[in-house]
Amino acid sequence: MNPRIQKATDSVFCNSELSTSFRNKDFWLLFQRRNLIVHRRGVVDQAYIGQTSDNLPIGSRLLFNSSYAKNCLILVRDFGVSF
Repeated sequence: MNPRIQKATDSVFCNSELSTSFRNKDFWLLFQRRNLIVHRRGVVDQAYIGQTSDNLPIGSRLLFNSSYAKNCLILVRDFGVSF
């Protein structure tokens, strides 16, 4: 997660559980993938590679399966509960 976002959420929410959720690498990756889908139609670019630990080739498309979608929904649900 971006250190500035991290610092802002820590000072605004003062909630250790929420801060931990924000620092979750899977949550950060989900957020970055969401941006890639919305702004680049799911096509991997250099900015995405630079922001994540993903090793997909530039120009490839993100692919999802039902297991990944379920895990993402659980992650978002758990984040919402801590929020």
